[in-house]
Amino acid sequence: MINRALKQTLLDRWSDKKILIVTGPRQVGKTTLLREICEEQGEFLFLNGDDATTREVLVNFSKRKWQNILGNHKVVFIDERSA
Repeated sequence: MINRALKQTLLDRWSDKKILIVTGPRQVGKTTLLREICEEQGEFLFLNGDDATTREVLVNFSKRKWQNILGNHKVVFIDERSA
């Protein structure tokens, strides 16, 4: 794994309980970096926005659906958010 300066910045803000958004060009390691951080920090829920079922849930969500999906997860990682 390549050591990235962004990792420490994200870790510094990880416990703020706010949304963190990482954007950038394709294939630069955003997903790899965030997966690594999530795995280091403990349990997390991974949702892939490229998956048709996941995309349907993200577009047509309700409070009840989100509660069922999220369960007790404190960290939700949504990869490949599509327009």
